[in-house]
Amino acid sequence: MSNQEHWKIFKKSDAHASKLLSRLYGQGNDGDNAISYPKIKTKSRPLDGRHEWNVNKQSKEKRERAKMVKVPVVGKGKEQADQADKLLKLGRKKDIQACMKELQITKSLTSTYRPPATIKDSSEVAKVKLQESFQRGGKALPDDLLPKLESAKKTSIVEPKENPSKSLATQIYDEIVERRTFQSQMEKIGEGGKTRAKVTEEIAERVKQLHRLDKHLAKKVMSKDI
Repeated sequence: MSNQEHWKIFKKSDAHASKLLSRLYGQGNDGDNAISYPKIKTKSRPLDGRHEWNVNKQSKEKRERAKMVKVPVVGKGKEQADQADKLLKLGRKKDIQACMKELQITKSLTSTYRPPATIKDSSEVAKVKLQESFQRGGKALPDDLLPKLESAKKTSIVEPKENPSKSLATQIYDEIVERRTFQSQMEKIGEGGKTRAKVTEEIAERVKQLHRLDKHLAKKVMSKDI
């Protein structure tokens, strides 16, 4: 049995179930009893800059074009010129010559800086400087601020420094000779016994020191030439 025949059975039957089924599926005799489902509503997606193409029709871009005519405006060129001047007035990097000049000026200012006076009583040099400033009346620079010419450095012959060990050896040699001379004088006057032991000990100690510093002078001391 086909579906149509089933619906016919529902229509012909007077049973309560057949009436409910026919009303549910919209097969009742009365058209008002049929269920009316709502239509599906869909929102159209935005194009987002894309072109809308019509099907089965000639495609065209929907653009609003207007003719633009440039009309000269009074004073507009002046504004552009002002902007160009502002760009020219922008700061640029300094070259090496400008940097060296600024460093030289700063160095001259720092070298001629005068700290404030901390002593109440001024010195004679400060008084002379004050007299010069009052005498000239600010029309001339003081001597400190005038450019100074660097004097040529005189080349002098540098004498070689003496070896400290040799100078010490010479000093010890002189002390030994001095004590021997002193002892010989004491022997002549008959008082040599009082200083003989002490002088001999001092000479022996200095001879040992002289051997470590200068052996040539030590041999000379030990000889009978002095």
